[in-house]
Amino acid sequence: MHRYFEYRYGHDYNDNNTSIITQTADRSSYNGGINMTRRLILMLVLIAVASVTVNDIPTASAAVNANWSTNLVLKYNSTVTVPASVQSALDVDISIDGPVATYTYVFLLIHENAYEANLGAINVISDGTSAGTNFTINGTKIDANIANLDPNKLVNLLNDIFGSENNDMLLKKFVPSNYTSGSFEGLESKNPGHYIVFTAVLSFPYFELVAFNQTRVTIGTQTLENIVISASSDTVNVGDTTLLTVNATNNFGETYAVDAASIIWTISGTGAGTLNNQTGAFTGTKEGIVDVIASYTEGEITRTNTISITYTPLDIPSPASITNLANTSYALTYINWTWIDSTDSNLSKVMVYLNSIFQTNISKGLQYYNATGLNPGTSYTISTRTVDTSGNINQTWVNHTARTLSNTAPPIVWGDVNGDGIISSVDALMALHMSVGNIAQNLVADVNGDGNVTSLDALMILQASVGAIVM
Repeated sequence: MHRYFEYRYGHDYNDNNTSIITQTADRSSYNGGINMTRRLILMLVLIAVASVTVNDIPTASAAVNANWSTNLVLKYNSTVTVPASVQSALDVDISIDGPVATYTYVFLLIHENAYEANLGAINVISDGTSAGTNFTINGTKIDANIANLDPNKLVNLLNDIFGSENNDMLLKKFVPSNYTSGSFEGLESKNPGHYIVFTAVLSFPYFELVAFNQTRVTIGTQTLENIVISASSDTVNVGDTTLLTVNATNNFGETYAVDAASIIWTISGTGAGTLNNQTGAFTGTKEGIVDVIASYTEGEITRTNTISITYTPLDIPSPASITNLANTSYALTYINWTWIDSTDSNLSKVMVYLNSIFQTNISKGLQYYNATGLNPGTSYTISTRTVDTSGNINQTWVNHTARTLSNTAPPIVWGDVNGDGIISSVDALMALHMSVGNIAQNLVADVNGDGNVTSLDALMILQASVGAIVM
């Protein structure tokens, strides 16, 4: 229903249901015209949805985003309707239900990025009255001085703010109708992208804002500019997975995700792995650097990009150290050391050093090292480290020091098998190992003098260690 100058007591409300003006009026005061006093109390705000198609837009790119926004339409029961259509001109059908018979139409075409970079440059400012409702650009009111007398001022104002390549202006002056049409020319010289069309309708002769609206259009064809590959992690252990994603950027400056299944993937480098080309999940199978190349095509344009992923060996702990390292001999020129290997399944070998000089690697399971060619009466230190099947070295040293028999030594203490000057259970244990052939026999352990080291000798040494018998 057209309200024209129909008044009601109370409040008018905008689309947020907040009061915009409180007025009272006598319907009988309407006489078919409008004077300045009445114009100060007229302010009705409605919602209008605008959509537009600009000429020079290729048909395939002329889609209009109808969800861009709805905007307040100011004063009277004004309605701005811009039908979406693919035509050779900007056909604007603006219906204004108000008493004014002559209008000036200002159409502004502003690149969306330029507009967002200058938010607040285009404003509708109102003091709550029709006369105090103004259309401004960067604080400059669009009135007779700009829109009527010198439109070049408006052009220069827009160019200074947004740049000539990002805007255009269409001015229709003194139109004695609520309908007009026209065209934005030379759009091929503008930056391609999304634009906003602002529609301002000014009354005559006061150049008050009657209606204001905006809509979003597309100028030019979106084309692929480049792609970028990202990885959830670019340094990964062998066996682990990293997720590859690809984002594309078009000539409109928009960035968007690309489905992994749309990518042609190529893998090279010193490392290796498997790629799920539906999800972009890449799992490393060999250590080294993997170069992943993504190739993506839109229309006739193809872009490629590369990312490097480093796959490192699995971080497996080195094996535990050996235990029970001890010498099992007391001889002039050799020392025989034994030990117990760690139970780690990845143990490969034991590195052996003698007096800090590397000697050899003892394979897992042998558990002894016999140092020969030694000097009599001399102390020697064995040092060991364990190594796993991947070459990881346990940094903990396990050491033991033993002494060879001196050829000028005092009389032999029978039963002191390890030559430490004390008969102990260790000597008895060594004699027992000699009796079953686990280690070479040493006649110091032949305490019964039968020419052999037997379990009886071991028993006698054990009894001597606790003072039960005397050697």
